[in-house]
Amino acid sequence: MQTIFIIIAVVLLAIMVTVLTIVSLQLVRSRRELNELVHALGHADVDQMNESLQNQARQLTRGVHDLSQLYLTKLNQSLNDTVQNQTKAYAEMLAQLQRNSAELLQKNQATATTYDQKTQGELEQVIAQTKQKLLQQIDTRLQMILVNYLISSLGPVDFGAQRDYIFSTLEHNKAQLKQDISNVKVD
Repeated sequence: MQTIFIIIAVVLLAIMVTVLTIVSLQLVRSRRELNELVHALGHADVDQMNESLQNQARQLTRGVHDLSQLYLTKLNQSLNDTVQNQTKAYAEMLAQLQRNSAELLQKNQATATTYDQKTQGELEQVIAQTKQKLLQQIDTRLQMILVNYLISSLGPVDFGAQRDYIFSTLEHNKAQLKQDISNVKVD
């Protein structure tokens, strides 16, 4: 966009130079014609005509200068407006990018939080299941240890009569044994 304005400015400057050249040529031609006229009229009117020509030349120079200043002012204003518009557009685009980035970051954080919560829940389930399996294995092993201990310490005794008492005692203390084992922390 700025390149277009610079090209336009150069073209307009070239046009102004061309106009000034044409005006200068016209001035030279007018002066020649005036000199011819002066010779034809005599020297009395020459001073008055020279003064008139000098005034016209000054006015023409002033007009060209004013036109140049006006053109440069308009060109400068146009370039400033373009730069301001481009800066505003870039600022809006940057703000939109920041908003999009913030939204994407929030979505990613929400997804990560959801994933963490899901993973935490799954991990807690796996730990609870593993703990339950371990408690069942310990319960089974304790029963085997107790039975083996009783058999080895009492020898070949018929536990038929004591069986109900032993199992009821173990069943009665089973909850307490499980609770004690549950409270043990596994690292």
